[in-house]
Amino acid sequence: MGRPGQYPGAERVKETARYAAGAVVPAGYPRQQAEYAGQFGIPYERAEAAARGAVRELPDGQWQTLPGRAAALEMYDAIDGLDVCALLHRVPCPQLLVRARRPQPPMPGMAWFDELLEAYAKGLDQELARLADERPTATVEDIDATHAMLLEEPTAVAALVRRFLGPPA
Repeated sequence: MGRPGQYPGAERVKETARYAAGAVVPAGYPRQQAEYAGQFGIPYERAEAAARGAVRELPDGQWQTLPGRAAALEMYDAIDGLDVCALLHRVPCPQLLVRARRPQPPMPGMAWFDELLEAYAKGLDQELARLADERPTATVEDIDATHAMLLEEPTAVAALVRRFLGPPA
């Protein structure tokens, strides 16, 4: 979300994502990802299952991240042309937006990324407040989790969705 130039460092993230698209990673990758996810309070088994779902095993024991390079680059090109904030304003039906409020743990040697995320969080607060003011059918809920909220707090996210949808008819 946001507009070009709004968040210094965003171009660097875009370049890194494109560079890593469909990357071949070492045999221990799912374990490493699951251990890293422990910093977020994600249970190891859940994190490992998610990590394995985001890769495919290669015959030599290494892994390739999914989607494959061509599909990932196509996806990134499509995303580049989106103005998500404008799209959200045009959604004709009620919408639920769940915002993760806990910042990511700092990344050693990547102060620029931490600064980007802080600026992005402030910008997102403004965009979502404006959306909620202008669209009475837009509901913005906060959750005490990071961007990995679905892995960290699946029950809490499900409760927000159930409450938004209301009792079964």
